Amino acid sequence: MRKNWIELNDGKFLLKDFGKYRTDLLIISDKPEINYEKISPQEFNLDKGDLTFVKGTFFVTKKGANAFKIEEEGKHLLIRDDWGGAFNTYRGWSLFELENILFKRRASSNGCGMGYDYVVVPVGSKYGVSIEDL
Repeated sequence: MRKNWIELNDGKFLLKDFGKYRTDLLIISDKPEINYEKISPQEFNLDKGDLTFVKGTFFVTKKGANAFKIEEEGKHLLIRDDWGGAFNTYRGWSLFELENILFKRRASSNGCGMGYDYVVVPVGSKYGVSIEDL
Protein backbone atom coordinates (compact mmCIF):
# COMPACT_ATOMS: atom_id res chain seq x y z
CA MET A 1 0.00 0.00 0.00
CA ARG A 2 1.22 3.47 -0.86
CA LYS A 3 2.31 5.80 1.91
CA ASN A 4 -0.32 8.12 3.43
CA TRP A 5 -3.37 6.18 2.14
CA ILE A 6 -5.94 5.00 4.71
CA GLU A 7 -8.27 2.09 4.03
CA LEU A 8 -11.91 2.97 4.72
CA ASN A 9 -14.61 0.62 6.11
CA ASP A 10 -16.06 0.06 2.60
CA GLY A 11 -12.69 -1.05 1.14
CA LYS A 12 -11.97 2.24 -0.63
CA PHE A 13 -8.88 4.30 0.13
CA LEU A 14 -8.55 7.87 1.45
CA LEU A 15 -5.67 10.27 0.85
CA LYS A 16 -5.51 13.57 2.71
CA ASP A 17 -3.81 15.32 -0.21
CA PHE A 18 -2.59 18.43 1.59
CA GLY A 19 0.80 20.11 1.22
CA LYS A 20 2.92 22.51 -0.79
CA TYR A 21 2.32 21.07 -4.28
CA ARG A 22 -0.81 19.07 -3.47
CA THR A 23 -4.52 19.50 -4.29
CA ASP A 24 -5.71 20.29 -0.74
CA LEU A 25 -8.54 17.79 -1.28
CA LEU A 26 -9.56 14.56 0.36
CA ILE A 27 -9.12 11.98 -2.40
CA ILE A 28 -11.13 8.75 -2.33
CA SER A 29 -10.22 5.90 -4.67
CA ASP A 30 -10.72 2.16 -5.23
CA LYS A 31 -6.90 1.81 -5.27
CA PRO A 32 -4.27 3.61 -3.19
CA GLU A 33 -3.11 5.68 -6.17
CA ILE A 34 -4.02 8.59 -8.43
CA ASN A 35 -3.49 7.92 -12.13
CA TYR A 36 -3.65 11.23 -13.96
CA GLU A 37 -4.19 10.99 -17.73
CA LYS A 38 -2.66 13.44 -20.21
CA ILE A 39 -5.05 15.72 -22.12
CA SER A 40 -4.60 18.56 -24.60
CA PRO A 41 -5.44 22.15 -23.55
CA GLN A 42 -7.44 22.45 -26.79
CA GLU A 43 -10.00 20.00 -25.32
CA PHE A 44 -10.97 22.88 -23.02
CA ASN A 45 -10.60 25.66 -25.63
CA LEU A 46 -7.31 26.78 -24.04
CA ASP A 47 -4.13 27.62 -25.93
CA LYS A 48 -1.57 26.70 -23.22
CA GLY A 49 -0.94 24.20 -20.47
CA ASP A 50 0.60 20.86 -19.56
CA LEU A 51 -2.65 19.25 -18.47
CA THR A 52 -3.50 15.96 -16.84
CA PHE A 53 -6.83 14.90 -15.36
CA VAL A 54 -8.73 12.30 -13.39
CA LYS A 55 -12.50 11.75 -13.57
CA GLY A 56 -14.74 11.50 -10.52
CA THR A 57 -17.21 13.30 -8.29
CA PHE A 58 -16.50 16.43 -6.28
CA PHE A 59 -18.40 16.93 -3.01
CA VAL A 60 -18.19 18.62 0.38
CA THR A 61 -18.11 16.27 3.39
CA LYS A 62 -20.45 16.60 6.38
CA LYS A 63 -17.59 18.30 8.24
CA GLY A 64 -17.09 20.83 5.41
CA ALA A 65 -13.96 19.41 3.74
CA ASN A 66 -13.60 19.47 -0.05
CA ALA A 67 -13.37 15.93 -1.42
CA PHE A 68 -12.98 14.18 -4.76
CA LYS A 69 -14.01 10.56 -5.31
CA ILE A 70 -12.24 8.99 -8.31
CA GLU A 71 -14.73 7.04 -10.44
CA GLU A 72 -15.12 6.29 -14.15
CA GLU A 73 -18.74 7.44 -14.29
CA GLY A 74 -18.05 10.68 -12.42
CA LYS A 75 -19.54 13.98 -13.53
CA HIS A 76 -16.46 16.07 -12.72
CA LEU A 77 -12.82 16.39 -13.77
CA LEU A 78 -9.94 17.15 -11.44
CA ILE A 79 -7.47 18.87 -13.81
CA ARG A 80 -3.83 19.60 -13.01
CA ASP A 81 -1.63 22.04 -14.94
CA ASP A 82 2.12 21.52 -14.41
CA TRP A 83 3.92 24.83 -15.01
CA GLY A 84 7.24 26.58 -14.55
CA GLY A 85 10.81 25.45 -14.09
CA ALA A 86 14.19 26.77 -15.12
CA PHE A 87 13.70 26.62 -18.89
CA ASN A 88 9.94 27.13 -19.11
CA THR A 89 8.42 30.61 -19.35
CA TYR A 90 4.81 29.38 -18.95
CA ARG A 91 3.54 30.23 -15.45
CA GLY A 92 0.06 28.69 -15.44
CA TRP A 93 -3.21 30.50 -14.72
CA SER A 94 -4.97 29.27 -17.89
CA LEU A 95 -7.12 26.68 -16.04
CA PHE A 96 -8.72 29.46 -14.00
CA GLU A 97 -10.35 30.77 -17.21
CA LEU A 98 -12.60 27.69 -17.46
CA GLU A 99 -16.32 28.09 -16.80
CA ASN A 100 -18.20 26.48 -13.89
CA ILE A 101 -15.18 25.98 -11.60
CA LEU A 102 -16.24 24.11 -8.46
CA PHE A 103 -12.81 24.14 -6.78
CA LYS A 104 -9.47 25.77 -7.57
CA ARG A 105 -6.01 25.86 -6.04
CA ARG A 106 -2.65 27.30 -7.06
CA ALA A 107 0.17 25.28 -5.49
CA SER A 108 3.48 27.02 -6.20
CA SER A 109 7.05 27.18 -4.95
CA ASN A 110 7.98 29.97 -2.57
CA GLY A 111 9.38 32.05 -5.44
CA CYS A 112 6.42 31.17 -7.69
CA GLY A 113 8.81 29.76 -10.32
CA MET A 114 7.13 26.37 -10.56
CA GLY A 115 4.04 24.57 -9.39
CA TYR A 116 0.63 23.21 -10.22
CA ASP A 117 -2.78 24.73 -10.79
CA TYR A 118 -5.71 22.50 -9.87
CA VAL A 119 -9.38 22.91 -10.76
CA VAL A 120 -12.48 20.76 -10.51
CA VAL A 121 -15.05 21.37 -13.25
CA PRO A 122 -18.07 19.52 -14.62
CA VAL A 123 -17.31 17.22 -17.56
CA GLY A 124 -17.62 19.25 -20.79
CA SER A 125 -16.50 22.60 -19.31
CA LYS A 126 -14.57 24.87 -21.64
CA TYR A 127 -13.17 28.36 -21.77
CA GLY A 128 -15.88 30.47 -23.34
CA VAL A 129 -14.94 33.64 -25.14
CA SER A 130 -17.27 35.86 -27.10
CA ILE A 131 -16.60 38.61 -29.61
CA GLU A 132 -17.45 41.17 -26.91
CA ASP A 133 -14.46 39.88 -24.88
CA LEU A 134 -11.98 40.74 -27.64
